[in-house]
Amino acid sequence: MTPEGKIKLEICQYLEKLGFVFWVNSAPGRRGRKANSKYSSVGVSDVCGLLRSGKFFAIEVKAGKNPPSPEQLDFLERVRLSGGIGIVAYSVDDVISLTSQ
Repeated sequence: MTPEGKIKLEICQYLEKLGFVFWVNSAPGRRGRKANSKYSSVGVSDVCGLLRSGKFFAIEVKAGKNPPSPEQLDFLERVRLSGGIGIVAYSVDDVISLTSQ
């Protein structure tokens, strides 16, 4: 499992323990794949879901000093502009404050 995969697993286990509605995306654009339809989106965050308030959240998971791609940052910004919460998480600690909302 990659370092990013380990962090993603920890985040999912944390969200599951708290009973959040969430899902993990397998986005196009990874390893050279292209979107297979006009409704697929390169840059979609790794983990998305709903807070208890009903607000949508998107979490882009990264490890080490690996920065988000421009497409990933664009997706997070579009989530924020639509009233949701979009974050980059380098650990489960980055998600803890998100889940208190």
